This record gives sequence, structure tokens and C-alpha cells, in this order.
Amino acid sequence: MTAFTQEYFTPFLLLLGGTVRHVGLLNACLILWLLWLSLKARISLNRSGLRRNDYRDTYLVRGAAFLLLERRKEVVMGMRKLISLFLVCGIFFLSGCAVFRRAEQVDMLELENKELRKQLKQLQKAKDAEVARVVQTQEKELQDLEKAKLVLEEQLKREIGEYKAKLEMTERGLVITFLSEIFFNSGKDIILDTGKEALNKVADVLNGDVPDSFVAVEGHTDNDPIKYSGWKSNWELSAARALAVVHYFIKDCRVKPQRLSAVGYGEYKPVALNDTLANKQLNRRVEIIILPSQIKKIKGK
Repeated sequence: MTAFTQEYFTPFLLLLGGTVRHVGLLNACLILWLLWLSLKARISLNRSGLRRNDYRDTYLVRGAAFLLLERRKEVVMGMRKLISLFLVCGIFFLSGCAVFRRAEQVDMLELENKELRKQLKQLQKAKDAEVARVVQTQEKELQDLEKAKLVLEEQLKREIGEYKAKLEMTERGLVITFLSEIFFNSGKDIILDTGKEALNKVADVLNGDVPDSFVAVEGHTDNDPIKYSGWKSNWELSAARALAVVHYFIKDCRVKPQRLSAVGYGEYKPVALNDTLANKQLNRRVEIIILPSQIKKIKGK
């Protein structure tokens, strides 16, 4: 504690606190000052005992305490105001920290949203490019199928003219339908020479015009039950005939086996009622479906 503080500042506070009325906040500050002064008062013993300054500080503290007891109501109010001031300052400080933290979080979220929008835009761009490529490839393959249809119509002109073969473009692809009598004798699965000739023409188109397309072979029968041929049912007969065509494509026509599939439907997918001999003849058939490779991939996805 400096001499100036002891000589002038402390008596000044005592005088101000005693003369100014209704200044509770000032009295509260005076209490804090006197508490600090009492803690710092040099009243400890030394070799020469208590010093003169120590007596003066002690009397000042006692006089201030007596004066403040008479103003205790104002002091209490001043202490409340001082505490309220500290609390308000603390609240503003904490609120400011929370606002800054919230602002930082908002900035981080905005950066993340910006990055996500950028990634989404890139993904959408890549998706549009992929869709455009798939559509372009699909259109090309459909054009190849139309070209293959024209070629087959020319090569199978005789079979088509005799109503033993038919070509049509459907949702499944290019469907080539042959009556079973071109390929097989009744109840048999051995391919006739006339059937081999027709299959060779189809295989030329498969290997030359649509080399990447998938090919499905389907066998169908009428609803007459098996009696003498030895097959358990029309299921086995239709499946055996479809497999016979597939094996001929692989062994004699060198069509890649990865492109081929065979299925037998028996009597359960007729194209006409089995009420006349002519309609039953239509139902006994072999269908070869040329499916664009890209279309199959899209359906698989």
C-alpha cells in the first residue's frame, strides 16, 4: 500500500461515504475497498512493535465500519446492485460466447451444404451423361435389330411365305417364330434338315449383324397329352426341343454359349385356342428372341 493511498484516498472514501446519502452502490464499493485494506493492513508485529501507520490504518477501518453500520440499508441495496451488475455482465458475456459459437456452427454448416450441393451437382452431371450414353447405345442396338429383321425377312422369305415362320418386333426384342414341323417330327427333339437350314440363316444374322445380343430359345406345345413318344409331359418335350436348338447354335453355328438360354413352356403359353387342328399347329412352335444386350443390362439393374 502506498503512502498516497493511506494518506488521501482512504479518508476521501470515508468522507464521501459518510456525506453522500442514498448512494448505496458507492457504499458497497467502499466496503470492498475496506475489506481489501484490512487484509493489507500492516498490523503484524516486527522488532519494534506496531508502527504508527498501522495504528492509523486500524482506526480508519474501525471508523469506516461504524459509519457503514449506520448506512447498512443503503449498503445492502448497493451490494445487491453491484451483484446484479456483475450478473448482468456475466450473462452478456456468456450470451456473447454462445452467439459466437452458434455463428461458427452456422458457418460450418453452410460450408458443408455448399460442398454437398457441389457433389450432388457432379453426381447429377455424371448420371445424365450415363443416361445419355445408355440411350444412345440402346437406340443403336434397336437400329441393329431393325436391320437384322430386314435381313431375316429376305433370307426366310420362303418360310414366311409358307406361313411356317414369322418375324415381329416386340417389347422383348426381335421374335422369330417357327412352327415345330419345320424342325421336328411329332413327339421328337431331333432337328430335321429343313430346320437346320433355317437355323443356319438365323445364326448368320446372330453372328454377323447382332453379335453382342442375347438370344433366348423357347419351346411350346399344344395341349394334347403325351401317349407314345416316351416323354413324361409336354414340359419335357418343349424343354428338350429348346435345348436342341441351343446345342445346334453352339456346336454347328458357333454362337457363343454365354449369349444363349433355353426354356420350355409346354402347353401353358398358347397363341391360339387348342380347339382346332390349325390352332394346335400354331401352338406347337419354337421362338427365338433376339434381345439387345443393353436392354437386358438395364432390366437387370
